[in-house]
Amino acid sequence: MRPDSIRNPQEIKEFSLTELNDLAESIRTFLLEEVPKTGGHLASNLGAVELTLALHTVFDSPEDRILFDIGHQGYVHKILTGRGDRFPTLRKRGGLSGFMDPSESIHDPVGGSHAGVALSSAAGILAAHKKSGRSGHVVAVVGDGAMTAGVVWEAFNNLGGTKGPLLVILNDNGMSISPNVGRVQDFLTSLRSLPLYRGVMRRSSRWLDRWEGGRKFRRFLSHLKDSMRTFFFQRSTPFRAFGFRYFGPVDGHDLSALIPLLTRLKRLKDRPILLHAVTTKGKGDPQSEGDPVNRHGLSAHSPPKRPSFSRVFGEALADLANEDERILAITAAMAEGTGLSIFRERHPDRFIDVGISEQHAVAQSAAMALEGLRPVAAIYSTFLQRGYDQVIHDAVLQKAPVVFALDRAGIVGGDGASAQGLYDLAYLRCLPGMAIAAARDAQSLRDLLLTGINQEKGPLALRYPRGTTPPPDGRAPRDIPIGKGEVLRSGEDIAILGIGPLVLDALSAAERLSKKGIEATVADATWIKPLDRLLLRKLVKCGRLLVVEEHAGMGGLGSAVLESLQEMGLLSDLKFQSLNVPDLIVPHGDPASFRQDYGLDEEGIWCAALALVKGKVNE
Repeated sequence: MRPDSIRNPQEIKEFSLTELNDLAESIRTFLLEEVPKTGGHLASNLGAVELTLALHTVFDSPEDRILFDIGHQGYVHKILTGRGDRFPTLRKRGGLSGFMDPSESIHDPVGGSHAGVALSSAAGILAAHKKSGRSGHVVAVVGDGAMTAGVVWEAFNNLGGTKGPLLVILNDNGMSISPNVGRVQDFLTSLRSLPLYRGVMRRSSRWLDRWEGGRKFRRFLSHLKDSMRTFFFQRSTPFRAFGFRYFGPVDGHDLSALIPLLTRLKRLKDRPILLHAVTTKGKGDPQSEGDPVNRHGLSAHSPPKRPSFSRVFGEALADLANEDERILAITAAMAEGTGLSIFRERHPDRFIDVGISEQHAVAQSAAMALEGLRPVAAIYSTFLQRGYDQVIHDAVLQKAPVVFALDRAGIVGGDGASAQGLYDLAYLRCLPGMAIAAARDAQSLRDLLLTGINQEKGPLALRYPRGTTPPPDGRAPRDIPIGKGEVLRSGEDIAILGIGPLVLDALSAAERLSKKGIEATVADATWIKPLDRLLLRKLVKCGRLLVVEEHAGMGGLGSAVLESLQEMGLLSDLKFQSLNVPDLIVPHGDPASFRQDYGLDEEGIWCAALALVKGKVNE
């Protein structure tokens, strides 16, 4: 059977074990062919093939709710629920999401891509089922990387011992994106490799192979092995203390073991169950098994010729740490994504990975700063939201000079709605004492990073986008004044104020305007907070002001400019327009297409500026 011909999971219910194993190999081949074409998560899905096949063989989606935490291991689920033929559209605008999406299929109960929430969602679904009288099971497939998130343990605390058909499958491959860290991982490793258990299992397997007994005796031996697992592990796991029945470890690639075991577990409803399945990330592809970090997610594009902002940041921080022993780097399981793998290689003793624990990362960083260190917490814009309480309570209220390096600020592309970095200015700008800056290119990023490390007044957020940038100009980074913008081009007819790489698009648009006899001033605000009011007074002298930002309209740079102009009494005779991201959820797709739609590119800035000069806006 071709994976892209499957219409619903019922089609595999009567498959023999041989047919299921053949389908598993076909799915792996399909993933290896299709995912590189569009970009997406590869290694995590290669490791979840048999586990997902077993689930859909035993359970009945959508009557039984199957959740994935996180959804980057859910591609096989998409295939089995009739979406294989849409894989050429994966992560493309209007196409398949790279994660679970309830609007995409009735087989996706919940969506999102932030790790750690599946158990909480499962609790909500169970409560709804009890109220409505539904009898379906709830199955949550939780990657071991998500187990480092605090919210998982909050859910364990509340779910433990409750009655209801809940099965939690711990998909344990020892990885999130990079290898997991902390005591949770140490504990799972001990479960996987307890010498006594492994020795008994090896001996019983050899014994089983020598016997030619009937099928009933083989089933008896299989039950015996399950009992031995329980004997060795039931009393030693924290899951039992939380009120869960623990089963495992089981080979997550062995359908002959998984399907009978899941069938038996489906009948147990007196309390929640945790099944520990051990899998290999990248299973079946030697390249992915050998390098699961770099094969975790693939890009559909050729490697860029210019450096990424993330790489520039990682190299700059590592260089600064050569001169300043106080600098530490903190990440929440995103060393590669944030560029901190460079820092980790050069300064391993000052690199800290806390796992998927943004709250802990922020609070720890604040305490370090209060003790005289210079912590730099590199966290995606969308993930810092998870540590917002600590940003306020531990960093802002205590005036801790932490540098928050906000990677992926702006429109991010294929990861879609849950990963868009479009809200950081709004949720940080309202905080007293929080300084916020945006880098337009590699050199400004290096300058702003040094400035943030050297300042001692309080927390500072430095935002920069996903994507590439012209390389640094070769000079050493320098301290720049906090709260002071920069005029890059002067003109009398209109002023364009921007942040980030859009400033470069504004410069190109200004050159085009000049060919029409319209001279524009282009300025980089650099600082969203504190805003350069002296610069604003200069810009409004043109009588026309266009503000451009890759951020939600409410609470961003445009809002800050309007507030300041109103306070200074400079709005009455000013023609003003703000270009930003509209008040809507931005889905997955090519960032350039969204920027074009929202007027956040050279053409859009040129058109808006031209219209403003001609008096077609704000009259």
